Amino acid sequence: MSRTLERSRPRTNWGRVLVVFLGLILTGVLIFLTLSRYFAVTEIRLPNLIGLSREDADKILADLKLEPVFFSEDISDAIVNAVSSQSPQAGTIVRQGRSVAVGINRPELRITMPSVIDMSLSNASTMINNLGLDLAEVSYQYSDLEAGRILAQEPLVGAVASISTKVSLVISRGPEAFRTTMPNLKGLTIDAAKSRLRDLGVSRIETTSAGISFDKPGLITAQVPEAGGSVTQGTHVILSAPLSTQAISQVPQLNGIPLSQVQMQLNAAGLRIGAVTYISDPAQSPGVVSFKPSGYTLRDTPVEVVVNQAGLAEPITNLSVAPAPSSPTPAPSQAVTPPPNPSPGQPSSVPTPTPNSTSTSTPQISAGQTTTTTPSSSPTSPTTAASSGSRQVPITFNPAELGIPSLMEQSYKFKLMIADDQGERTVVERIVSPGEPVSANVTIYGEGTVRTYINDLLYEAWKP
Repeated sequence: MSRTLERSRPRTNWGRVLVVFLGLILTGVLIFLTLSRYFAVTEIRLPNLIGLSREDADKILADLKLEPVFFSEDISDAIVNAVSSQSPQAGTIVRQGRSVAVGINRPELRITMPSVIDMSLSNASTMINNLGLDLAEVSYQYSDLEAGRILAQEPLVGAVASISTKVSLVISRGPEAFRTTMPNLKGLTIDAAKSRLRDLGVSRIETTSAGISFDKPGLITAQVPEAGGSVTQGTHVILSAPLSTQAISQVPQLNGIPLSQVQMQLNAAGLRIGAVTYISDPAQSPGVVSFKPSGYTLRDTPVEVVVNQAGLAEPITNLSVAPAPSSPTPAPSQAVTPPPNPSPGQPSSVPTPTPNSTSTSTPQISAGQTTTTTPSSSPTSPTTAASSGSRQVPITFNPAELGIPSLMEQSYKFKLMIADDQGERTVVERIVSPGEPVSANVTIYGEGTVRTYINDLLYEAWKP
């Protein structure tokens, strides 16, 4: 029975176990040696490369498994086209694979600077260019040397220059015509002061305003240079004198008033409307919300205004307008009949700015002439109710009543556009004879906007 149990128990093969154990040890050793060789970096001592050619230095570094980085430099006492510097220095311990900076001596052309003194600028420029140099700066000063001759040079004569050197020259203006003492001009009139300066030979004279004077306008109160200073023919003299109260206007208070009243108030103050900018802000009152300049300014100065069109009932214009007649007469009820209107649904191919657009420019109706506008070109009679929610609005544009000289002398292109519930369309577009008025009865569906254009420039826009 016991022998049967012994025969059924498996025996341990110690020989096989030993072989497997030894195999694992050998595998570990091989892995260790492989990793050690992989991560190990050989350190070497950098050789001296100075004086070698680029090719030899490149080969040596490649054999040492180093990466050369070559660059050009100019070393006066080194061998030309050979290694003149290296970094790291020779003898330094470095690891393979790192980069080594190697300088190659490639000197620029050495030039001994010749003299160009007393030459003309053209001859000096030719010589400098023939030497391969660049002319960097030319300045002028008065001297006893003939005008146009070289007074000084940089680099100096005999200096060593290279092709990268920039040459500067000083040219003679010739002797000054005169030099005199600045007189005391304070208390003189502007004309008298200018006359005295011209008698001295001074021609560059500028006058500026210096405040307002009620009793001594136009008399010199300040001068540059001050009396006693040295002046020449080219000296810039500035004379300051106060203005007369008659040359000054006070800008009236314009906030909150419509544009039509702005023009009248500015005209009365001797001023005129400048650029008009429109905004649409329901939080602010309609009409003018800001203007500049304010306070006192010169007469006939254009005043720029910003108009809030939100809730504004008057016509909208984006033109800078000149002073209009003080009492414009209404546009005549009879005028030339325009050509037949396009159908209400016909769109216009000409893009039209929206009423909220901002403009600060001054369109020109014809070359050299600026337009003049008043609200006269707005509807001058009540609208007439029509069927289908439409209404008839009479439109009259009369250049004679608006005081626009250019339209009285030259033909102009007139265009009338409507944008309403039926879309956007052009109802009148034609060339109009000088001074000829245009009138039309247009049909507007729902809430609409009327826009008139003169020579393709927006003249007026309003909601009838």
